[in-house]
Amino acid sequence: METKFKDFLNEQLNDKEFRKEYESLENEYANIQAMIDSEKNYYLMQTA
Repeated sequence: METKFKDFLNEQLNDKEFRKEYESLENEYANIQAMIDSEKNYYLMQTA
C-alpha cells in the first residue's frame, strides 16, 4: 500500500501548485514530528 501512495504522491508533485503547497507544509510537519519524538523519548525514559 505504501508504494501506491508514493506513486500517487510523485504523480501529484508534478503539479506545480500541489508541489508548492506540499513543500510549504514541510516545516510544520517536521515540528510536529519533533514534538512526537520528544514525547516518546520522555515516556521511554520514565518507564526505563
